[in-house]
Amino acid sequence: MALIGNGARSEFQAPAFHHLLGIRELRLFDIDPAATARLVRHLQATPGLVQTVCNSAAEAVRGADIVTTAAADKSSATILTPDMVQPGMHVNGVGGDCPGKTELHPGVLAAARVVVVEYEPQSRVEGDVQQMPADFPVAEFWRVLAGRPPGASRRSRSPCSTRSASRWRTSRRCACCATSAPSWAWARRWT
Repeated sequence: MALIGNGARSEFQAPAFHHLLGIRELRLFDIDPAATARLVRHLQATPGLVQTVCNSAAEAVRGADIVTTAAADKSSATILTPDMVQPGMHVNGVGGDCPGKTELHPGVLAAARVVVVEYEPQSRVEGDVQQMPADFPVAEFWRVLAGRPPGASRRSRSPCSTRSASRWRTSRRCACCATSAPSWAWARRWT
């Protein structure tokens, strides 16, 4: 798993993915090397979790099945571009947590099989979906949990979901769901 943006939010993301989904390797990158060093220190005591510090976002995502972006910059940033996304890759964009703040290139969302949001009206205002056209198809996360097909799906390299409510501290924005990860088996049914 690649973890891009290694601040405080990552200190909760990394152990959750390790304990809940069995992630054994983290590929870490942050533009602030001190943030990465702090995260490495924080995770040292986690048995069975290997950490690799990378020099760029592109290096971090290379070979990753899951990518989580959790940047702190309150701006429209492009952390992940379509050329960095591989077939079956799952992307969690959790840093786009206010109006005007994005992390994923629009092409990442456009190429997704399925875009899942926590609450559609809020996702249209904040997070990565705000940069997409108003009629860009999304499905609310409750539909996934309920096993209901998420509306329109598109052919693509990876399905994508976006969650937008601030109360979700672990994964708020966009997740391009990996069809190769067993925990995301729901995505296979709608591709």
